[in-house]
Amino acid sequence: MPHVVNLAVSLSRNLRPIIGLLLILGATHLFARAYNAAEKQSHESEVELAQDRVLGYISRDLATLTEVVRSIRAFYDGSEFVSREEFALFTQPLLDANPHIGGLEWVPVVPHSERRKYEREARRDGLLDFTFTEKLEDGRLVEATERELYMPVFYAHPYESNQKAVGYDLASCPIRRHAIEEAASTGKATLSAPISLVQDSNPTLAALLFIPIYHAADREQETPRGFALGLIRLSDIFAAGITQAELPCELQATDLGVDEEALLFRSGAASVDVPPLVKPTRRIVIDLAGRSWEFTFGASRDTISHGRLLFIWILGALLSVLVYEYLRVREEAVIRNHALQSAHDALCERSREITRFYHMASHELKTPLTSAREFTALLLDEVPGEVNDEQRQFLRYIRESCDLLTRYINDMLDVTRLDTGKLSLRPKLCDPAILLEDMIAVMRKSCAARDLELVSAIPQTSAMVYADPQRLKQVVSNLLGNAIKFTPDGGRITLRVEPPHPRGNHVTISVEDTGVGISARCREKVFKRLYQVHAPDDDNAGCCSEGLGLGLSICKEIVLLHGGDISVESELGRGSTFKFTIPVAAGARRPIPSMEEVT
Repeated sequence: MPHVVNLAVSLSRNLRPIIGLLLILGATHLFARAYNAAEKQSHESEVELAQDRVLGYISRDLATLTEVVRSIRAFYDGSEFVSREEFALFTQPLLDANPHIGGLEWVPVVPHSERRKYEREARRDGLLDFTFTEKLEDGRLVEATERELYMPVFYAHPYESNQKAVGYDLASCPIRRHAIEEAASTGKATLSAPISLVQDSNPTLAALLFIPIYHAADREQETPRGFALGLIRLSDIFAAGITQAELPCELQATDLGVDEEALLFRSGAASVDVPPLVKPTRRIVIDLAGRSWEFTFGASRDTISHGRLLFIWILGALLSVLVYEYLRVREEAVIRNHALQSAHDALCERSREITRFYHMASHELKTPLTSAREFTALLLDEVPGEVNDEQRQFLRYIRESCDLLTRYINDMLDVTRLDTGKLSLRPKLCDPAILLEDMIAVMRKSCAARDLELVSAIPQTSAMVYADPQRLKQVVSNLLGNAIKFTPDGGRITLRVEPPHPRGNHVTISVEDTGVGISARCREKVFKRLYQVHAPDDDNAGCCSEGLGLGLSICKEIVLLHGGDISVESELGRGSTFKFTIPVAAGARRPIPSMEEVT
């Protein structure tokens, strides 16, 4: 008995994974079947929508052809006589706008007594070999036999592709004559049965649309004086509809004629001489201009295969393995994240050390630089004694270099303050227009040395802003300095202050120049730290920039700290415009008060 119990327990343990696997496979199979059914239903709906789109495109193109041919009738109604040249000029824009139309024609009704008159008129128009023609059974065009009425193609455009049809008597063809008689009796647009065009060397099927044109407004009992005709190559219009609708199945179109059916089109077939569809899935009949066309759709080419079902089964069987792998990878990811965090902390500490070093080095460098500049100033003032012109020039070079290094050090200090969040602003109410006007006189000296015109477009007052005046001047000074640096001698620089719009809340300050400009690729990087537009592979190669590449990035940070925004508009060879905004102080959108009122 114990052996039986142990055997049952052993079997139970061994069967658990098998039963679990079978349950997973069973659930996977049910899911696959449900998915297969839903996918099939969705696909069938998409196919049916595509079929409807095909019919819509074909109906639209035929309706467009009808309107185009009606416009020819309106053209003739408004004219006593239409020349061949006028017909071509009128129909060319219609053909350009509707490329699926193979040609437009004018077919007059000509009594036998006027046949020679029409032939002479066509020859005077330049058609030297013009005569009324008809087609023999072997396909040759010969001079039309005598009959009571002729209906020749007298005008055809474009002429080059329809040259053979010009002069062809449509009354000599039973199919064409039937459509003409139907149009004349009903007075409506009438579509012909499928025919082979006289002008095509290859036997391609086409359909002709006839609309009668009368002599007078009262058309009820009058014989038409002619017909406006438009032709469509059936393969073109059907193929265009299939392409636009992205039809995923076969299409067969049939003309349901009075005597017999005629195959109009079969997708994927080089000609219409093919057997009908074996397994049609949908049939639709549409009446179009007196004809009934049947559209038959075959089975979709995109169906779900059994391989996809097998794939879902395999996917379900591998699910447990994937879960195990997920847990293993997750544990490894935790370990790696811990290592990455440690490395990140070490890098942050290293970055803080570098920042502290920059800060300390900058402060230490400022002291000797200040001493060097002061001693240079004493020498220039000739306090120790006289200096000659060459020595004075050298001393000016030293002073300018000290000033340049001081600016670099100040930029480095600002960067370290920004990185550590210690860049402090001392904001107060001020008017940018008044604040920046003082800078114009200082900057004009730098511009005069380069023969640059500095234009001040600053109003007397703009609006009060709550900003740090020194930092505001720093931004403008940097932008003006860059403009002076990159503007060729004789150029123009404009400093502009724009008050806020009636509903705006920002004062806009801009610096425009007529300098070398900045390429689109470089514009995306100019506000990045340490970026300079002087690399050999840059579009601005040759326009070398001095400095550390910190000025514009500091300007951006200062503007953002004020709650504004900064941008650049530029074009190579045309100059640049740097523009930034500063928010208006609350309740300060009014004329500038006096200093007593401010304080």
